[in-house]
Amino acid sequence: MTKTLFAKYGWFRLAIVWALVALVSLLMPLGVEAQKDTRQLKREESKNQEKRIALIIGNGSYTDSPLRNPPNDATDMAATLKTLGFEVSLLTNSNQIEMKRAIRSFGEQLRGNGGIGLFYYAGHGVQVKGANYLIPVGASVNTEEEVEYEGIDVGLVLAQMESAKNKLNIVILDACRNNPFARSFRSADKGLASIDAPAGTLLAYSTAPGSVASDGTGRNGLYTQELLKAIRTDNLSIEDVFKRVRVSVRNTTANKQTPWESSSLTGNFYFAGKANTISRENLTISSETVKTVTLPSAEEVFLSFSKALGYEKFKEINTIVQKGIVEGESNGQKWTGIIEFYQKYPDKSLSIMKFSNKSIAKEIYNGDQGWLWGSGTGTKEATPQQLDFHKRNLVLSVGDISSMKNYYPKVILKGIEKIGDKDAYVIEATKLDGKTELMYFDILSKLPIRWDFAFSSVATQSGITFLTQLYLEDFIDLNGFQLPLTIRQQNPQSTTIIKFNMSEIKFNVPLDDKLFKKP
Repeated sequence: MTKTLFAKYGWFRLAIVWALVALVSLLMPLGVEAQKDTRQLKREESKNQEKRIALIIGNGSYTDSPLRNPPNDATDMAATLKTLGFEVSLLTNSNQIEMKRAIRSFGEQLRGNGGIGLFYYAGHGVQVKGANYLIPVGASVNTEEEVEYEGIDVGLVLAQMESAKNKLNIVILDACRNNPFARSFRSADKGLASIDAPAGTLLAYSTAPGSVASDGTGRNGLYTQELLKAIRTDNLSIEDVFKRVRVSVRNTTANKQTPWESSSLTGNFYFAGKANTISRENLTISSETVKTVTLPSAEEVFLSFSKALGYEKFKEINTIVQKGIVEGESNGQKWTGIIEFYQKYPDKSLSIMKFSNKSIAKEIYNGDQGWLWGSGTGTKEATPQQLDFHKRNLVLSVGDISSMKNYYPKVILKGIEKIGDKDAYVIEATKLDGKTELMYFDILSKLPIRWDFAFSSVATQSGITFLTQLYLEDFIDLNGFQLPLTIRQQNPQSTTIIKFNMSEIKFNVPLDDKLFKKP
């Protein structure tokens, strides 16, 4: 199996990932051909900006199991949402009557104004027989049966939103702390139960169903702390907001807490930035003019990406260690393994893949030398093609501008394409041999989505070339630099997915040069 995997995947080193994420920053100062596209973007502006209405509740002053953070969480959330154009009603340490009255009033506002509805709750919450209940201050619960009468069924909030028939609703529950009534409950269920979000609704939990989140040690709970950061980020879609929160919380808790969402949204929404009044459906290339914006040049796309990526921080990285899982499929054969990657800049790298059948494959590069090693196959010298490919990746990742010109002397913006649910700028990069590669960058986040390039199976020297697509997903902030956690590559012959473990990513750690010697 190792020999087969070398032939299929030996080329797939994580250096390629670094090459891609650093690519724009490296191309930026090259004097690339920054051709202006004369086409226009048609952008319909809403004549009447959608009304934004929010109800925020934070309960902490419980007689049993008091919580310190929720009132702060609610207060800070209310203040933040006001700056983002929401009309906000705020309750802290409220009883059942106050909460029900506020929820019904919230529903009436939605029915009268439509638009966007947001409900946020921080405090104790419990599940009983598959239903979720928010616990008011002053609730007296001695048995599970009393929760229905002392608590607030989340279904009440969802019903108010559903009856309003407004465009979009968001429900955020930072309520998965320890059950304060656990001793008197027959059930051992923890956290909140999974609920399917009604049409047009996103339902967000601070942790996965059945799990428990901590209250936090600072002013805010961890989940709300990260959420407050994310919703203030310009032009970040609602899906990407919660994805960013999930990554940050998982990273901080060493994967012990995983925020979770249930969504049935059909439209698009942005908390902050100019995009919050523009739907992606209205972002199309057209010669018609309602309101037009000239497409940026390739250089401008690169400048924006470099800033979003945090390239200045990337230049401070001397070594990096990444570990995770890898899985793939080729010709109907599936395989799994563990991957370790060690990089010492500027020219040393080692990738190790340990497969489920106990076989091991290594790929090592040290300056002008490279080797492939497999248990059962021994050591093979890297081919000239592999060495060239590796050096090219290193040039891209370390920022060798003079050498970079030799790889891509011409770069232009081709236009806009839809990649999944995201609109992307398409960059065509022409190599010295006249062959082109395509690079896709998210218009909103400015980060890379996909890289298309021709791949020759250099391990077997067969000369066969086919299109390979490399996708980058779930970026994590690595000391200011955005690093992808999930990498997926696919071509007509195979699919490979790498998922990094956030707790196993380290940088600027000492790496002995012996690690990169010929095996």
